[in-house]
Amino acid sequence: MAIPPDQLSTADTVSPVGHRVASSAAWMVLARITVRSIGLVSTLVLVRLLAPDDFGIVAMAGATAGLLDLLSAFSFDLALVQAKTPNRSQFDTVWTLNVLRGLTIAVITAASAPLMAATMNEPRIESVMYVLALAPVLQGFENIALINWQRDLNFDRVFRLNTCGKLAGLCLVVPAAVLLGNYWALVIGQIGASVVVLPLGYWICRYRPRFRLSAWRPLLDFSKWLVAGNLLSVIERYSAVFLISRLFGSATLGFYQVATEIGFLPASEVAAPIRRPMYAGYAQVADDPTALRKQFIDGFGLVLMIVVPLSVGLAVTADSVTPLCLGPKWAGAAPLITISALWALFDNLGYVANNLYIITGAQARFACMRAITDVLRIALMLVCGVAYGVVGALLALLFTAVLACIVWFGGLLRLLEMRWSDLGRVAWRTVLAALTMTVGVRVLAELWPPPEALAPLTLQLGSLCLFGAAIHIAVLMSLWAISERSGGPERLALDWLRSTLRDTWRLAPASSLSNL
Repeated sequence: MAIPPDQLSTADTVSPVGHRVASSAAWMVLARITVRSIGLVSTLVLVRLLAPDDFGIVAMAGATAGLLDLLSAFSFDLALVQAKTPNRSQFDTVWTLNVLRGLTIAVITAASAPLMAATMNEPRIESVMYVLALAPVLQGFENIALINWQRDLNFDRVFRLNTCGKLAGLCLVVPAAVLLGNYWALVIGQIGASVVVLPLGYWICRYRPRFRLSAWRPLLDFSKWLVAGNLLSVIERYSAVFLISRLFGSATLGFYQVATEIGFLPASEVAAPIRRPMYAGYAQVADDPTALRKQFIDGFGLVLMIVVPLSVGLAVTADSVTPLCLGPKWAGAAPLITISALWALFDNLGYVANNLYIITGAQARFACMRAITDVLRIALMLVCGVAYGVVGALLALLFTAVLACIVWFGGLLRLLEMRWSDLGRVAWRTVLAALTMTVGVRVLAELWPPPEALAPLTLQLGSLCLFGAAIHIAVLMSLWAISERSGGPERLALDWLRSTLRDTWRLAPASSLSNL
């Protein structure tokens, strides 16, 4: 059935949960930007103190643990977030399973160290792998009660704790790099952050978990399809790398890797952090179908409003972004960045639906649909790659991302008893504003081609970005005004901005560390 407009988000009916989700999403985006910024500062300092060989050793040593971590990500915390009233047995069981998972990863990492050193023909990574094996153990012992911050949508506290951990790593790795001058500084930075965060979590929260496995059956039943999704992610990621490297060689693979990393920036730095607060918001209204539909509409509209202009803007300015950020040697990456930005947009919009499949207990359906689309993706990438080169391979990835988005949302709308028109009512303003922005930026780019000198190129790209942002915001808010300011993501964003500015100017005592 179609949801009547008065049951969707309006100026008077945006739920308190919706406002809290919007605020939490902002905190998570801020957390991602802060962590990335601290990481950038750390990298800029370390590259002047250490040799490239040092970074390569640590990267090789951490590959095994990283892959094991991805494959064994059971996401038990999502089960606790979704549970209406989780008891101590569930918390203790999740903590125990996390500890066992960390110990298993550590044992496999340490046991494979000699083999990895021999395979890579680099004996130094063996001792590094032994030390890095401590990281998953420390992470497994972290206080599980901190998950209540997500349950209660207190993501400002998550931001503070994550920032503390990243700053701790920075404060350890830089002095270590100065004193040691080799790859062990990087190892100390990775392990040191966990050493600081682990006791901090127990100091903040007095909950003391116990070793217990009494609730393991429902937890594993909940997580089995999420693990299947992780496996599909690994297959999808490495199959693309393998096919492109085999078809076109290492140089083209380099273009692909850099282009996709840049193209996915809006999705990875903005869309991905938003999904966790959205999931927590869905969990709070999971028993109320009407509220869940409204919450989904609000969340979808918010992600669309934020990510679409960023991804589309990156796509239309790729000709200027490439020479400025990468240099003249990477000129061939511009069309790849354009396609990657659009691919990332639809890929991440599709994953917005994944949260609802989990909440409604339909993970198996989503995993099956994803497996089918992944098989089609790999086949089309191979065919189009052979016929049209790396551009053809990326176009296949874009096409299958659009197709997957349609299929996943189609299944979700049936689950929620909604229609495509329900999504259209909240999406049309953002889509029309983005199309208008695209036309305006392309016209200006044709009149002002990218210059070769760095300063004029920076001015040109900055002007394109400001011009595009002005067009998009003006059109979006004009359409919203024409729609009589009928709620939607615009209302959520403005209400959050208003409350944030009000709280900023309000005189209040500083929060203590115990209030993280």
